[in-house]
Amino acid sequence: MKSQLKIEGIGTLIVSSEYIGDKASSWNKNNFNNHLIEISFIDDFVAHGTYTVSNAGGYLVQISDSGDSARLRDSYGSDNPKTSDWFDIQYIPNEDGELDDEGNVELTPIIDPEGYNVPLNLVMRIESVQKEGNCDFEYWSSIMNPEIQNEDDLFNALHCFISDGLSGLLSFEDFCLELGYDSDSISDKKIHDSCVESYQKLIDVFGSEETMEIVYGYVTESFNI
Repeated sequence: MKSQLKIEGIGTLIVSSEYIGDKASSWNKNNFNNHLIEISFIDDFVAHGTYTVSNAGGYLVQISDSGDSARLRDSYGSDNPKTSDWFDIQYIPNEDGELDDEGNVELTPIIDPEGYNVPLNLVMRIESVQKEGNCDFEYWSSIMNPEIQNEDDLFNALHCFISDGLSGLLSFEDFCLELGYDSDSISDKKIHDSCVESYQKLIDVFGSEETMEIVYGYVTESFNI
């Protein structure tokens, strides 16, 4: 089964499943309803240019189709880059600039002059770049509902996987404390390690924890999970 979900301003999520069956999970030997779930995420952020703040990094810049607004994504090498809201491009008088033929002060296009303050004329154009991430994971369904049969089942599986990944942000001690596991258990430590691996897979797909949480919330609300 395959389904696609468009999240406006965020990206397009494509999820598919293949029923494998006859393979017990590592944590429940009595459950054999195994599926392989594949995720693809096409980011709506399309980088059209870069703006350098310092040697440490700067911003990727996306210009709207109409050309009158822009948004930014930090490119400082962070594992969790942030994406700004859309800002109208404002034209600010450049007091140090030359006068035009009519004696008017030159106007400089600025992205968010009161915040990021990125002069559009200093943004270096690049070939448009759009990120696409992919991963897969195994999912064991319940004995009562052994196969994924519809879109609700499919996105419930994805919701479980993202929930596991977000749990991987917790230290093992906090993981046990909040979720009722035993900090002295080797098997429970393996479960936590699996959640950490799931988190890294999801970061590779979505590019940031921020986007991952937005997708998680959207799926939760859309499918009443």
